[in-house]
Amino acid sequence: MGLHQAGFEVTGVDINPQPNYPFKFIQGNALDFPVDGFDFIWASPPCQAHTTLKGSAWDKKAYAKKHLDLIPETRKKLESSGINYTIENVPCAPLRNAIMLCGSMFQLGTENFQLRRHRIFEASFYVGMPNCYQGCRHSKLPTIGIFG
Repeated sequence: MGLHQAGFEVTGVDINPQPNYPFKFIQGNALDFPVDGFDFIWASPPCQAHTTLKGSAWDKKAYAKKHLDLIPETRKKLESSGINYTIENVPCAPLRNAIMLCGSMFQLGTENFQLRRHRIFEASFYVGMPNCYQGCRHSKLPTIGIFG
């Protein structure tokens, strides 16, 4: 949504159907998708191989299998394209020169709950932290949990 609000025309690609995706959507394997004609690519490879929730009580059955790490293959495709890109993933993912952002930095949540969702970002270009950066702003409000 942020890219759309910044003026980008957004096209989503995912191997699974995304019936609620608000922009143009193409179902397909992003690693096989032609990137010609795009000015910028935002990639969010699956995080299950790196999440700290792997094997947690809330979803042991789903994590009993080994998850593929698609970050190296995604990075290779993006680097070879020559197009500016960002890769987004969970804090334990092997991203290069990553910066971390948290929902609490942007006061995301509801009146009674705070979104503490840490994500790291690798970019093919320099991304500096804003001058007003103060890190996470975790409060005593209960946390909203978003998984999957």
